Amino acid sequence: MKRFLIKPNPKMEHVREGIWNVANSLRELGATVLMEHQYRCLGEIEEIKYCTSEEVDQVAEAVLVLGGDGTLLRAAHETRLPLLGINFGHLGFISELTKEETDLFSRLIEDDFQIESRMMLRCVRIRNGEENKPFYALNDIVTSRGTGESILRMNLLIDDAYADTYLADGLIVTTPTGSTAYALSAGGSILEPDVEALEITPVCPHMLRARSLVVSSQRKIAIMLAEEKSAHVVADGIALYDIQAGDRLEIKRGEKETRFIRVHSRSFYDILHEKLGSDTH
Repeated sequence: MKRFLIKPNPKMEHVREGIWNVANSLRELGATVLMEHQYRCLGEIEEIKYCTSEEVDQVAEAVLVLGGDGTLLRAAHETRLPLLGINFGHLGFISELTKEETDLFSRLIEDDFQIESRMMLRCVRIRNGEENKPFYALNDIVTSRGTGESILRMNLLIDDAYADTYLADGLIVTTPTGSTAYALSAGGSILEPDVEALEITPVCPHMLRARSLVVSSQRKIAIMLAEEKSAHVVADGIALYDIQAGDRLEIKRGEKETRFIRVHSRSFYDILHEKLGSDTH
């Protein structure tokens, strides 16, 4: 690889310094470094060429994402190019490098890396027989009650067969990638990234028997409100729309995938110990 687009979180501390360090390290290796025009407001950097958002997939071979997991999730929605996360945030669970590991950029130039594909979710709302534009999520789709609203009663269908009714603040449908995010905090299980499964986890359930449900990634999941209320739908932290009684929220594995660049040989369990503090040694 020789052409890299930098996509930073403009709100991170010392953002211009971080961009310059990454760009300069790549230029010293003979790479072309690009950034979208929208980031010119951070201050122009001589080592960088600028392009439009529409040109990204044609002019770059990979995207280097500077920030935390939230910045990586947004990048996954915007491009189909391989992503390399460089953690300038806090946890950085799905980031590959720390901001100090610029010496590993040589692995990119030499094509000494692996590409790891992660499944995405496809979500649509069906109202009065009309299906809206699909949205794709790498981590999760969350259906939740609004602030000050009472608990939700939600029917869950799997491949159009009734599965259960949940009394809860919400439901999280997650990919294996998202199983270490919000769903984990809600009591869900951790899934290995390459498991062909989706997980459904209730948020603050008001029922003794409520547990996470793991289903095949080939299943179609539908959520419907069982009473005259409304609920918010959020995908990877992005508010999409509300659903009402009579609406049907359909979620399934999407045809799109997110590709991550991996230069480390760490196992998934090494990352769990490092990022989630589960190492008891």
